[in-house]
Amino acid sequence: MAATDDPGGSALGSGVGAAIAVLAAGLALVFGASRADAPHRIVQEVAALHDGAVEAGTPPLGDRPSGFARWALRAGWVPIGARSDVLEGRRVETVVWQRSGRRIGHSRIAGAPVRVPDDARRSGRNGLLLRSLDVRGRVVVAWTEGGSTTVISAVGISRASLYDLAAGPAPR
Repeated sequence: MAATDDPGGSALGSGVGAAIAVLAAGLALVFGASRADAPHRIVQEVAALHDGAVEAGTPPLGDRPSGFARWALRAGWVPIGARSDVLEGRRVETVVWQRSGRRIGHSRIAGAPVRVPDDARRSGRNGLLLRSLDVRGRVVVAWTEGGSTTVISAVGISRASLYDLAAGPAPR
């Protein structure tokens, strides 16, 4: 044991200090303090949901689908199921679409827009800023629409095709 100016109190003080540090680290993990280090974490978590099970059946799309749903329907994609989750206190509504054996997950994250990493690729289409990144083998595209964040992702579908589905074909 190292010498100290506080004989008899150092072992207890060190133990209490270590316990407080461990408790603080645990609370930071539980309450998401690490989110500042990984602002895109919720986008990654949403993309992971796209691999999960969905309730079978066609989710309601309304009389006049807009945004992604409009472009997906025009391109021959069919909604095959849906799920609802809560991530970091936000409701996430997901619809899974299928065409020719391929699947695309499409989610809306409730609340204010979430951050996407600064190093994500950027593309503009029809007035939308699309941000894309790769997450565990999936191409992920995120954008703000109607005041909240929308995320689509897929395996084996090009980034350009996902951009087209997010905001319409690129001008030619």
